[in-house]
Amino acid sequence: MAGTTEYKNQCLKENNDRIYLIVPKGKKEKIKKIAEKNGESLNGFINHRKKQTAKGYTTEKQLKYIRGLTQYLGWEEKTLRQFIEKQYHISNVNWLTSKQAAKLIEGLKSIWEKDKKDLEG
Repeated sequence: MAGTTEYKNQCLKENNDRIYLIVPKGKKEKIKKIAEKNGESLNGFINHRKKQTAKGYTTEKQLKYIRGLTQYLGWEEKTLRQFIEKQYHISNVNWLTSKQAAKLIEGLKSIWEKDKKDLEG
């Protein structure tokens, strides 16, 4: 059995580079929960996000803005997911392109502004 582990470690060493990622205390657990929610390992999720961002997918800044707007609207994760599915035929906010995320943000801002006006008037 030890030979198998040594072989795997050697293959990993020969075919991969290691990068040590430092995040603020508590952030690792948050990222891990998101990864698990998406059915991915922590490493897989981070690699997936790197590829998405490099290909023009949703940025972390856009995701934070979207999360903030959904909180203002009082939406749960399920409501946001249903809205995204209806508008973009995508089931996960992380899979939106940067352009789609920008449109989503503008749409959420419009809904929020309308809700504010309705409450004031």
